This record gives sequence, C-alpha cells and structure tokens, in this order.
Amino acid sequence: MTSTFKNKSVKFQLGVPFDDETMDGRQIKATFTLEDDVLVLHQKGMKEGDLDAMITRQVNENDEMTEMYKIPQKNVVAVKISKRYTP
Repeated sequence: MTSTFKNKSVKFQLGVPFDDETMDGRQIKATFTLEDDVLVLHQKGMKEGDLDAMITRQVNENDEMTEMYKIPQKNVVAVKISKRYTP
C-alpha cells in the first residue's frame, strides 16, 4: 500500500493471522482470506476499545479495483474504485 505520506509492504499467507501495524500506528491482528475472487483482510484491534475493520479488494472485468472498508462497531462503510494505469 502506498500513499503520499507513507509506504508499506505486507507479506502474508492466506488464513494465517499475524501481528501488524496500521498506517495510522494501531497494533492489530491481521488475517487475509480469499473468498471467491475477493481478497479479504480482517483487522482485529489488540487493545481494549480499538476498532476492528474488514477490507475487501476485488478486480472486475473492466480492470477496476474496488476496495471496501468496513468498521462494524461504528457502522461505517467506505468504497474506493481505482482503474489500472496503462500508459
């Protein structure tokens, strides 16, 4: 994942939980799974009061990637759609 401010790489094995740190510095337990053609990241907060998150990523037939961010405790959902850059 990259942004204007920070860059991050993650190596993972599907279905195997691991300790991670979010881009905003929270300590989490992360697990990636593959459900049909959707890559799902479950983030579980490690401290009491931390929020959990579920992030899904899917590429469609138009080469667009849809990312959906859900925070169940706050009933928040955000969607980002990106198109692959091809010069």
